[in-house]
Amino acid sequence: MKEQIFKEFPVLETEKNIIRQMLKTNIDVVYDFNSCPDSLKFIIREPFKTKEEASEKLSFFLSGIKD
Repeated sequence: MKEQIFKEFPVLETEKNIIRQMLKTNIDVVYDFNSCPDSLKFIIREPFKTKEEASEKLSFFLSGIKD
């Protein structure tokens, strides 16, 4: 059973960044980041080749988040 950490995911903002909950509509952003070799310089895995791979990863990220 997963323990809920936040009742509502917080939005954290600085001058340069906004950290917020990922959404199902973020598929293009997940694909763009994870298909770019420069973005994965310190992550040991191959870049995504398809949006289907990004969709699977996004589903994994969202699996612990209640709508």
